[in-house]
Amino acid sequence: MKKILLRFLGLIVILLLAFGWIILNPKPAFAQINTINYNNINLENRDFSHADLAGVTFVAAEMRGTNFQGANLTNAILTKGVLLKANLEDANLSGALVDRATMDGANLK
Repeated sequence: MKKILLRFLGLIVILLLAFGWIILNPKPAFAQINTINYNNINLENRDFSHADLAGVTFVAAEMRGTNFQGANLTNAILTKGVLLKANLEDANLSGALVDRATMDGANLK
């Protein structure tokens, strides 16, 4: 009985330590490596060709005519973006979140 009680107390200590580590850990569960964000900004006709934009956020950004040709947009967030006539030719969108984006006339080759 004493052995079972010690194992139970050990399990509780481990769970409390794990819970404390999760609560006190300063890094969020879905941390972006690159902390640059272009949220709610006008990037109309900007040239991001061949740029490394991995993990960058473009939430609700105005990107009409923006050039992303050959850009690395791995794990980028393009939610609610306006990409009318944007050039995304050869852009790497692996793992990117493109949700509710307007892409009429965009080059997606």
